[in-house]
Amino acid sequence: MTCWIAVSEENRWEMIKEKMVWAVAQRHADTISKVELGDRLLVYIHDLDEPAFLGAFEIASELYINRIPLFPGTKEVYPLRVKLKPVTLFPTPVRAAPLAAALAGFRNMEDWQDDLAAQAMRAVPDKDYARVMAAAAAQVQK
Repeated sequence: MTCWIAVSEENRWEMIKEKMVWAVAQRHADTISKVELGDRLLVYIHDLDEPAFLGAFEIASELYINRIPLFPGTKEVYPLRVKLKPVTLFPTPVRAAPLAAALAGFRNMEDWQDDLAAQAMRAVPDKDYARVMAAAAAQVQK
């Protein structure tokens, strides 16, 4: 199984949770075509005051195409989609900055915040998924 960071925006988070779907534009077909059933996905919201992870999901469907617009307020359709099964919605956002140095998937990025914001999703090592999940659990225990 592969772990993914799904990069989105704050105004799309509610729709992702409501519809339990991850969607990307056609230009990201090469990346999303690598997603498989059971893969894990961390949703990262890049346009918050402090960019953060807001939830963890499992891929619950094969890739499919739906040309009905998903996100209000945008002309882009995001037709390439997979259904999601929630693992956990973090009660408190898990800020990315304190974790960045420890996440292997961020190491080869000159500016990880800008680099992530320019992507729809990226594969990361299992250890990165575990670190984010541990940070979320630690916040709950406080």
